[in-house]
Amino acid sequence: TLEQSNADGQLVWKIKVKKANYSKDQRVGKLEDVKGNLYQNGKVVLYISADKGEVYKEGESVFLRENITATDPRNGTIIKSEEVEWKPKEGLLMVRKNLRGSQENLSATALEGKYHTKKQEMELIGKVEATMREPSLQLKGERFYWEVPGKKIKSDLPINIVKFKNKIVTDQAQANRAEVDLKLHQLTAKENIEYRSLEPPISISTNHLVWDCLLYTSDAADEEDS
Repeated sequence: TLEQSNADGQLVWKIKVKKANYSKDQRVGKLEDVKGNLYQNGKVVLYISADKGEVYKEGESVFLRENITATDPRNGTIIKSEEVEWKPKEGLLMVRKNLRGSQENLSATALEGKYHTKKQEMELIGKVEATMREPSLQLKGERFYWEVPGKKIKSDLPINIVKFKNKIVTDQAQANRAEVDLKLHQLTAKENIEYRSLEPPISISTNHLVWDCLLYTSDAADEEDS
């Protein structure tokens, strides 16, 4: 068992490994079969496991590699990846390769991302795809912010939204930015919005749209129906 505390004597990580090899100056440790806990203010914020790991600079950062799973016990969020770095001072888990995140009704994938343990917020970067199971909704973009306790996912970059019913597309929308309230099942989109419903057949061009994802309702400006 290996562990590291901060200047106040609080644990920042505690892990069990099958094998650990340290460099001659003891500044780098290579680990195998890693399982343990990451802490913040003395409390566990992530349970982690990985095939391999490395500890640098007297425990100031921990790298994990291959078959990584990190679970936040406070909210049930599960993060999987092939390479992450834990930065205790910042309360930041850097997900560097193939992020897969899930929690309750939402799952998401991205090329990389960050999980802020203090805010319990996930930033997803690069070819982001988020899927709600009920209602069946798919979001695609380049950068999303997932506020886990607030049950909201936001994008400040162009986003594509598709709604399904029985695996068939029923609605589509594009916008410059959007926010989805996962609790209310409501999407608010802004700027250069193109919305299309197949049943009933409706097309809307607007700069503001509020969409009840369980039904169809909108609060739209500058509408053009066709």
